[in-house]
Amino acid sequence: MTDNASNNAFCVEDQVFVASETCFVRRVDPATLDTREKVDLNKLVSVNFASSHPLRDRHGATYNLGGSFTSGLKYHILRIPQCKDTRGGADPWNSARIVATIPSSFRASFSYYHSFGMSEEHLIFLEQPLLVNTLKLATSQIKSRAMHDCMEWHPQEKVKFHLLRKSTGEAVKVKYMCDEPFFTFHHVNAYEVKGHLVVDIITYPSPEVLGKFYLNKIRAKEFDVKDAPQLQRFILPLLEDLQGMPEGEELVSLPGAKASARILKDSSGSPYVSLTPVDVGRPGFEMPVINPKHTGAPYRYVFATGGYDMGSFKNSVCKVEVDSGRTQVWRGVEHQYPAEPAFVAAPDASAEDDGVVLVSVVDVRPDAPDFLLVLDARTMEELARAEVEGPVPNGLHGTFLPDRL
Repeated sequence: MTDNASNNAFCVEDQVFVASETCFVRRVDPATLDTREKVDLNKLVSVNFASSHPLRDRHGATYNLGGSFTSGLKYHILRIPQCKDTRGGADPWNSARIVATIPSSFRASFSYYHSFGMSEEHLIFLEQPLLVNTLKLATSQIKSRAMHDCMEWHPQEKVKFHLLRKSTGEAVKVKYMCDEPFFTFHHVNAYEVKGHLVVDIITYPSPEVLGKFYLNKIRAKEFDVKDAPQLQRFILPLLEDLQGMPEGEELVSLPGAKASARILKDSSGSPYVSLTPVDVGRPGFEMPVINPKHTGAPYRYVFATGGYDMGSFKNSVCKVEVDSGRTQVWRGVEHQYPAEPAFVAAPDASAEDDGVVLVSVVDVRPDAPDFLLVLDARTMEELARAEVEGPVPNGLHGTFLPDRL
């Protein structure tokens, strides 16, 4: 249970925290970057693992996804209500509470997760077929196993979409599943429209990407595109129950929608909604971000990077219009690797893409400087770059801190 909080930096209220995917979160002074106290979520809310991708809704509440295995394998949704003032040093995590619990579908394993989805009315958790074997995990330190060594891919399992009502924490009784297995790190966004829930996710055909990060494979340039990431849109018809509904009938009635949802029956004869997604844009981009004002609401644009992928978006930053798949790209040279972008709206923004995109870019040539790239979010044209003396490690996730912090 490492407390090496290397995965993400994020804000809860007016405080900055860094996290990995364990129960440990560390506060950081945003002015000096001094390391402050460590928060143990296991002591506060009895979770052993927590996502490093909390989400904040328009009411100011922060949600996060956690998991526990000491009293049975369970997934939990945590909620931190908006606090009027934490400038006095009050820890916002002290007000965290578990508002929903989902038991694992597997007796001795739990599904790996990295993020979750949130709309105005629902929370979305995907139980994917990459499972963490708890028996292997329990002996990992003795056996010198990494977390990856405790994971098992079960492509025969369906991907389960668990929906929870934000207002009550109650689980929606209708079962939603995707029959084709996939692996995912990142949810992009989710929103309700005309009795449907639209869920956008970056998916992979398998978790092979995890093995690509071993140093021997990176050095051998084996980061190929066989399992490239793909933005996919799922549309879930919001139903109270499936009794009396005909099997096989198309349930998605949104005009122009290409994603599908039909009623099928599982091996026990119980009905469920089978989801078939539609691809959005070309494959090959990851680290998706949107204008945060559109979290949980209809939106048009997602910004992302090609990362280490060798495909269409190699060494680039892209903007994708989610309804049409139309793409705009800023492309660096082959020696430059952009990290996750950050969208910053203009102070008087009137359009969703009115602002700038900030991206940390590493240039691996010995004498070339690393830099912060500033792009016009409307055109994806470079406005400026701030070069840095000395190396900047290639980053995963991050956050933009406004002046008020």
